Amino acid sequence: MFSAHIQGIAGGNAETRQAGQTSVTSVSIAVDQSYYSRERKERVKKDPDTVWVRLQAFDGYKADLMSLVQKGQIVDATGNFEVVAYTDKNGAHRLSYQMTVTSIAIVPKRPQNGQNSPLAAPASAAAYQAPQPQGQSEGWPAANSYIGQTDPWGVPADAENIEF
Repeated sequence: MFSAHIQGIAGGNAETRQAGQTSVTSVSIAVDQSYYSRERKERVKKDPDTVWVRLQAFDGYKADLMSLVQKGQIVDATGNFEVVAYTDKNGAHRLSYQMTVTSIAIVPKRPQNGQNSPLAAPASAAAYQAPQPQGQSEGWPAANSYIGQTDPWGVPADAENIEF
């Protein structure tokens, strides 16, 4: 077992099961192993191209958050990664990947063309009025306005006479 950080797409909705006194919430995510090659200037696929990882969380806020995961959502997770060897029903030796999460987040999808982005300017942006500039009597005081004090970060009056 080792610590890892992965991101993938949920293959189904999260499921919660009871295991004795503890509830276990799990979801399987597809992790893309391809990468962008700068030399070839294209995506390079690895074999296998996609690896399925079963995320699991036990009781608490991580399990509560994981229970919100729905099919197709992007999931970002950190946790204890484990590779489990098993024999399938046909007698073939296989590997299973699972992670007990210590941190999980649901990543918002990028908006498609024509859809509103939460970061885009609102439709009423044309009606927006910028705040009016404040007079010197409001906000910050004028430079050196404190009687008997000078601005310690300001330029000294005799700055032109300073030799370096």
